[in-house]
Amino acid sequence: PLTLTRISLLGRPVSPPEAVVWLAGAALLVNLLMIRMTRDTGVDMPTDDGTMRRVRLVYPRLRWTALDWGVAALLAVAALSVLAAQNLGVASHELRTVIVSGVLAYGVLRLAPPLTAGRGFDVWPAVWGIGLGAGLVAGGGLSQALTGSGLITAEGVLRVRGPYGSPNNLALYLSHALPILLAVAALANDQRKRLAAALLALLCAAALALTFSKGALLLGVPAAVLFLGFAAGGRWRWLALA
Repeated sequence: PLTLTRISLLGRPVSPPEAVVWLAGAALLVNLLMIRMTRDTGVDMPTDDGTMRRVRLVYPRLRWTALDWGVAALLAVAALSVLAAQNLGVASHELRTVIVSGVLAYGVLRLAPPLTAGRGFDVWPAVWGIGLGAGLVAGGGLSQALTGSGLITAEGVLRVRGPYGSPNNLALYLSHALPILLAVAALANDQRKRLAAALLALLCAAALALTFSKGALLLGVPAAVLFLGFAAGGRWRWLALA
């Protein structure tokens, strides 16, 4: 049965975003199998003028990047940490929903470009999907601060939580989206993209600040900004350090 918050799959609750990620991974696997099965004969694909042409789908050899190794290391460390968990059930659930699903989503985006028959993979729909989703959630958090409804009092401050049960959950979500928007705002070649990303980043940063999440504000976001600065190099490295 499908609800607004979860899907029951084989008697286990699965969130809709997690289900989408696993379906995308299954679709990727099907495409890889199709490429392998049709590498000698090719397949008919439509062209821009509406006609069909025979295309040989060739999957290039994947070259591992430093980011690939980092994601693989994260998965390995997370999997090993489950062995030391006091509550194996909860740890396994978090491993699946947070780490494995995230790594699978990364893998889908990483492996998708060769499947477009030379047209290239357009990453911008994914970027703007993340950015607009985070902007809507951040806007909801800011509306809570303005109206005073749905706030949580903790450690003497009023904390926004958006659609989540805890301000830390909102902070975790926004701290994942904010570095992506900052990277686009700083490094994109198109001025309109930079401006749109900067506005969304400001919205997310404001809502993130009102969560008063120490982990996000003192560790998560600064570490992400530092990483982006060193990855971009040049003057961005020194700005990140500043």
